[in-house]
Amino acid sequence: MNRSSITRFGTALPAAATLAALTLGAAPGASADPSDGHTSGDRSPSDSSCGTSATSSGRYSQGKGTVSRSNAAYSTTTPDANTVLISGGTFNLDTASVTKSGDTSDDVNSGLYGQNAAVLTEYGAKTNLTATDITTDGRGANGLVSTNDGTAVTMTGCGISTSGALSHAAYVANGAALSVHDVTLSTSGEQSAAAATGWADGTLTMTGGSATATGPGSAGLYSTAKVTASDAVITSGADYGAVVDGANSLTLNNDTTSGHSGGVQAWSSGGKVPGTARITVNGGSLDATDGDDFSVEGANADITVQGGATLTASGCLLNAADGSTAALTASGETLSGDVRTDSTSTAAVTLADSSSLSGTLGESSLTLDETSNWNVTGNSVLTSFSDTAGISGTTIANITGNGYTVTYDSSLPANSALDGRTYDLQGGGTLEPAS
Repeated sequence: MNRSSITRFGTALPAAATLAALTLGAAPGASADPSDGHTSGDRSPSDSSCGTSATSSGRYSQGKGTVSRSNAAYSTTTPDANTVLISGGTFNLDTASVTKSGDTSDDVNSGLYGQNAAVLTEYGAKTNLTATDITTDGRGANGLVSTNDGTAVTMTGCGISTSGALSHAAYVANGAALSVHDVTLSTSGEQSAAAATGWADGTLTMTGGSATATGPGSAGLYSTAKVTASDAVITSGADYGAVVDGANSLTLNNDTTSGHSGGVQAWSSGGKVPGTARITVNGGSLDATDGDDFSVEGANADITVQGGATLTASGCLLNAADGSTAALTASGETLSGDVRTDSTSTAAVTLADSSSLSGTLGESSLTLDETSNWNVTGNSVLTSFSDTAGISGTTIANITGNGYTVTYDSSLPANSALDGRTYDLQGGGTLEPAS
């Protein structure tokens, strides 16, 4: 399926939009108080699963200083407003609940700057949350947002849940940093990745916990900048487990990642852009329920699989389409599945450090080191082939052909060492020049 038909963020983001021209996360008359912590309005009983029995004190805003609170509850139903707005200083919150309902009036402002989010930290402020529950119900109601250079947000323990469209549980943009540790992230709305980065850079780090998205067009993780997840469970019930949009990065360290539409997708929502997406799967597992482990569409992607990762898919190991360039490098891996390209795309597969691949290759280059091997499961087409240690005379020792034919392009300079000859493969089959 061509995923370019799905807009994960729901709206084009105008480059001309500036921070000064927008209402940032507050309803008219409810902007951040420039003093230390301030609460106002929208008071209602609290319902937190993190242990607080406090009654809601409405909204909270802070513009400077260091404030620490515990056993607290905050809530608002005001459209466009933030429940907690930290625009300066440091805010520490422990054993608390934060709730937000009501729709945004501007999808762009919510996506770029955190308007209508439950907890927004901006302008270089710091927020540290511990044992806190965050819940939102509304369009464009992100749970936890970190935005602007120098802003840093950390959350440890408990969860974030959103149910509206365009509502990520954890979201970072505009050069900020956001770290979640042992936090349960869940979304059920359309175009609402559980954890995501926005435009203009940002760093999202997830350690432990889980990220689950069930709505249409909602990946478990969505990277338009730098996303790293370690020892986490990442699930999408209607999209890819994780997505890299444009020339950005995704690192999965010992995660359990699964996606209904596929494992990991690299694409570019704004059309193909210069640069390369960097995807690393280091240990853990990647499961494509109804699709490919790796799908590259209209993008350039370098994919590394290492650390004993387990990959399973109902589709291909790697599928490159729509003018893509995809490189897959395996180190110490046992892989199974086909590599496919359309007529506009190219793929390059490198097997190293005792790696093995069982599958077919279509219009792909292949590089084998002396410790690695390929088990051919169907007729295959190579562009270029490098295997200096495995070739002896007209026999190739580290490719098991199983009676199939593998062709290569003898006109390419990269294949000059093959000298246009036909080679016998282990177990029957041949490597021969394409006619």
